[in-house]
Amino acid sequence: MKGKYESWGEFIKRRRELCFRSAREFCNRVNVGISYPQYSRYEAGDQLPNLDQALQLCKLLGVTPIEGILEWCRAQISEDMVRTDLEKLLDGHRSTKAGAEAKNEMQKKTVPAKPSDFSLDDLIVFNRSHLKVFTSDPAYRDIFTYVNSFSPEWISSSEISQAIGIPPTKLSIMLEKLNDLGVLLVAGEKCRSTKRNFYFPDDPEFFEIRNLNFKHNSADILRKMKHDDISLRKSYRGLVTRELTSDQAEYFVKRLDAVANEFVMLPETENPDRIYSMCLLLGARFERPKIKNTETGVRGVRQHSERPPDISTV
Repeated sequence: MKGKYESWGEFIKRRRELCFRSAREFCNRVNVGISYPQYSRYEAGDQLPNLDQALQLCKLLGVTPIEGILEWCRAQISEDMVRTDLEKLLDGHRSTKAGAEAKNEMQKKTVPAKPSDFSLDDLIVFNRSHLKVFTSDPAYRDIFTYVNSFSPEWISSSEISQAIGIPPTKLSIMLEKLNDLGVLLVAGEKCRSTKRNFYFPDDPEFFEIRNLNFKHNSADILRKMKHDDISLRKSYRGLVTRELTSDQAEYFVKRLDAVANEFVMLPETENPDRIYSMCLLLGARFERPKIKNTETGVRGVRQHSERPPDISTV
């Protein structure tokens, strides 16, 4: 079934294919500013980016702003006559000398393509049918993550039971549910993941399940972590609390996003005996209440001090 914003999806896909062999490669090699699954929904025509995002994508793919804006508008118009007028404007812009020169100049700024073996067939994007099961018990995520970590190897149910700590009878029921969802392939007393990569969407509908996954994983890491792991630099735990401006917070969010992407793109090892999780979290911790007539005077104005700002680290 074609997406609601089919024309935008086809347009952005054509432009991307001139520079990158896959949407995954584009998102991995360039700071697109959005997740790969989110970008994939744009190419599929299922969603339309806001204008700022659309212009950013156009810039990265060597598309002039005027062409990008016209294509973005065309995707939202259902009236045939108006769409026809916009298409004439697009054709006129692309055929003019000024339009061609601007396009060539934009394309010089794009990143050259390189071969990529990634395929969309390797990806599971979880949807509503998975949401109920994964929300009901975080162990479902543990089972799937464990099995998927060794993909495409077949893993015995007895190994999963021992590694995760789930009784065999309960595990058997959970494996069948994951098999029914199509994320695991169960054959007798063993199973494997049906695909290699999986992703919970960034949609608001999946916000709570993402939080549950984060809490569950971070708590389990802390439970297993030992002091020697940190001393020997085999594990990391850090906490810094301080004031930040909005620009500073945005800067560190981008840095953390880059670290996460680097973690994902590390070369895979053969049959690893230890699986690591990295949990990154940055957000507002405290906010001063609006209280009038405080002893310190006007809210937001600090008393002068010779010592540096308070910074707490653990």
